[in-house]
Amino acid sequence: MGRAASFLGNTGYEIILPMTDTLTVLDAATNVVVGTSGLSGGKVLTLPAISTMLASQNFEIEVYNASGSGGTISISPNAADSTIIGRVTVLVATGAVFRHDGRHQWYGR
Repeated sequence: MGRAASFLGNTGYEIILPMTDTLTVLDAATNVVVGTSGLSGGKVLTLPAISTMLASQNFEIEVYNASGSGGTISISPNAADSTIIGRVTVLVATGAVFRHDGRHQWYGR
């Protein structure tokens, strides 16, 4: 749902954000966050509020951590939401998907 079909029939993304040492995603239309090189070892990403994601019809965020990014990205839910069940970190050279239930709960895989 967060992806839009392109003219070639594959998928595209609305918003791709570069990771910073501490990033709070405010735009609920964000689909991808990418950790690039040159960042500190302890990065923290706070997901947007689920209520705002519903308004954008966005049901997941993908997080990728490049091999040269400098360490793990820790994922936190927005203060308006509950917790994250499942994966809460994205190690170097890996990626993860975070989906919500439409109410208050995130699921990381």
